[in-house]
Amino acid sequence: MVMAAGLAIPFVPLTIMWLTRLNLGINFDVYWRAASDIWLLGHGVHFGVTLDPKLAAAIGLPGAATPFLLSIAPLAFGLLTLLLGARVGRRTIEAGTRFIGPITAIATFAGLTAIIVGFAILPAVMPSLWRGFVLPPAIFAAGVIIGARGEIGRSGGTAERMQKAVTGWARALPEHVQSVITVGVRGAAGTLFSLAGVAAVMLALMVIINFPQMVGLYEGLQAGPGGSFVLTLAQIMLMPNFVLWVMSWLTGAGFAIGVGSSVSPLGTQLGPIPSLPMFGIIPSGEIWGGYFWVVIPVVIALIWAMSMRRQLVIKFGGPHLGGWALVTALVMSFASALIAMALAWIASGSGGPGRLSLVGVVPWQLGVWIFIEVVIASVIGMSIPLGASAKPVK
Repeated sequence: MVMAAGLAIPFVPLTIMWLTRLNLGINFDVYWRAASDIWLLGHGVHFGVTLDPKLAAAIGLPGAATPFLLSIAPLAFGLLTLLLGARVGRRTIEAGTRFIGPITAIATFAGLTAIIVGFAILPAVMPSLWRGFVLPPAIFAAGVIIGARGEIGRSGGTAERMQKAVTGWARALPEHVQSVITVGVRGAAGTLFSLAGVAAVMLALMVIINFPQMVGLYEGLQAGPGGSFVLTLAQIMLMPNFVLWVMSWLTGAGFAIGVGSSVSPLGTQLGPIPSLPMFGIIPSGEIWGGYFWVVIPVVIALIWAMSMRRQLVIKFGGPHLGGWALVTALVMSFASALIAMALAWIASGSGGPGRLSLVGVVPWQLGVWIFIEVVIASVIGMSIPLGASAKPVK
């Protein structure tokens, strides 16, 4: 059911398009392959694309005549698989099948994925086989494990011993080191989660403000009702990517839509870009406030650092943290940078031939900006004395 739910998102509208455009003479298997390719792409599977010379000439994009890589993933597909996998994991443990249930679910998903990859193999659009066989089942397995983790930890016996074996190395660390790592990583996750929330709200406001420009792009494409619906659905599945791009914009790192382009608080420099209606929200020229927008992630990191200092005082049993406060700030900064780089890596990639080989965020640039902003905010936040209300627990 998890795979069916994901495949249905592109398959149903493409099937409707096939039924309403039978006069084009395109076989149904083309639409099925397109749906499976989109689903695989959303799970991180890269495709090597070789266009027909006539089609490449009709498109008119530089580099379209040579083979190119398509690697940008609509992250909503992978997120859906992860969430539904977590539900499956929870249900299998609740049903009393501690190991057989999750293992069977993962094995079945892997087998069905292998069939999908087999259907997707085509010389003109060739998937990366190792990614196709490994990544979708790995995402589903991660969801199953996340969903099952709570019940496994309380189930006793072999399951409990396995959990202790996996986490035993962390429990062997000194108590203060455990506290610093836990608090630092928690602060990093909270900072990035809050920043992503602000980015999502900002993206929604930009869509509302620039809705007339988006409608104009829809009308210019002349895709018809069916094509417009498919295009809208594609943009919805790309929403997690857009949120991460806006988050990168807020940090100052910005993002790109094509090699040599730049969208950042300092200004926007774009060349020819795809006529995707969502791109109508991109501001042009100089941006009001410039790098003043960078204050937002700094303030968020500062608030989380102050909150994490409170937790650190509680764990240490007193307000005298010594050098541990600085170490926690560094852990929080490095963790934030690493997580942000990982998110940028999965949210970006190649979107087409030529200059479209770079679409999204450059991971190392985002990592540098995040580290600088978080380290400044966290050092300050960890240095601010707590009020009288913050009393350690004894």
